[in-house]
Amino acid sequence: MCDCYLAVTVDNLVIVNLYLPTNYRNETSERNFTIACRKVAKLLKKIEKMNRKCILIGDFNCDLLENSSARAETFLSILPTGYSIVPKDRNYSFISTSGNTSNLDHVVFLHPPNPDLIVKVGLEGEYSDHIPLFLSIPVQDTPSSEFAKRKSKFLRVKSWDMIGKGILQGECDFMLDKIRVPFQLLQRQPGMDKSDIRIELNFYCAQTTHALKNAEKFAVPVRTCRSGTEKFGWSSNESLKSASQSSKFWLLL
Repeated sequence: MCDCYLAVTVDNLVIVNLYLPTNYRNETSERNFTIACRKVAKLLKKIEKMNRKCILIGDFNCDLLENSSARAETFLSILPTGYSIVPKDRNYSFISTSGNTSNLDHVVFLHPPNPDLIVKVGLEGEYSDHIPLFLSIPVQDTPSSEFAKRKSKFLRVKSWDMIGKGILQGECDFMLDKIRVPFQLLQRQPGMDKSDIRIELNFYCAQTTHALKNAEKFAVPVRTCRSGTEKFGWSSNESLKSASQSSKFWLLL
């Protein structure tokens, strides 16, 4: 059995993406599930010792809200007190080939979350039997991260004066061509839920921004300079400043 999680640290927050073993309703799958839970328990103890907040997300392959589920009981037993399962706007996140639905994917906070948070269950896709989950979490810089920024003597900055405009245009065309506008944003029918539209719009904008940043990586070289001596291309180059304003206006639309 392979590792069942991928942990990413963002400042004082650890985000753990889980994939727990599938339930084949036999002794082997239940043993694998128990082993995976033990691995997660060891990770959570390490995170607790580091005094960091933690969010668990992913495919748990069990319904954590089903009281009669032995799998759910096994997993919930490894969590520290005070955990919270973030509610979803739909009671299922998985559709089998036979059309049956299950609630297998979850977001679990190991610290008190904002009580207003709700996980948005996306649209059924053709590439997976699991439905994507979306959750916007407000974050802000902590004093420790600000101190780290001030402490750094050298910075890696982008040399906008050496930009490969042809490469940038080609990569932008390639990346943006993969993005599809959500159908809800094109309907504009009266009575539509504004919160749903906002989530879809945020996701669309995030995809667009990600595409532009990826294109930027290919076209804009990076150099290392001493802190305080860097020059910012957007403010010094009129053509780049114009491009910046145009892109901001385009993203606003």
